[in-house]
Amino acid sequence: MDGCLGGDRMVRVTGDATPGAPATGPALTDGRLALPNWTADRQLALDVDQRQRKLGPDTAGAAAANTGRGGRSLPLPYIAAGADGAPARIKVTISALTLDAELIPAPDGTTVQLRLLTRLKLPAGRHPVTLPKTDTPVAYAVVRDGALLRLEGTAYESRTGRRLLDSVADNVQVRRVRRRLSR
Repeated sequence: MDGCLGGDRMVRVTGDATPGAPATGPALTDGRLALPNWTADRQLALDVDQRQRKLGPDTAGAAAANTGRGGRSLPLPYIAAGADGAPARIKVTISALTLDAELIPAPDGTTVQLRLLTRLKLPAGRHPVTLPKTDTPVAYAVVRDGALLRLEGTAYESRTGRRLLDSVADNVQVRRVRRRLSR
């Protein structure tokens, strides 16, 4: 009989969790981020659109273990998503440059991918990607000639061949030889 005669009933969920800690991982639903957490009174709260809690500090531990690698987008398996979810816009910092990014539902429909712009005004190299209010990176952006080549998880370890290609890619002499060989 909730809502009868203008009265509403509110249910409080309590637990034995650590106050201020995340209750579980974040979720993306209909283009909005939901961050469940425990309050100081040990009650379950749901922060929608990062009004009080921030995605970066809540996911720092899980982000440090991400071994994923992608092109323009990187899978973030520690964020759940609905099947028909819309993207959510967030701010990220790459080196010292603050940009808009998107969290989009992954093709599997259960997790989220971080997607960045293809053109970045950054020098060539591997740059940390951080979320607001946190210093630990969620990914690394590999940039060459101002273009995003790929995103790598923080725990991703490239093989020797990939590291060699990345290190000689900006060498003028190597480019000259590659152009001559391709003719």
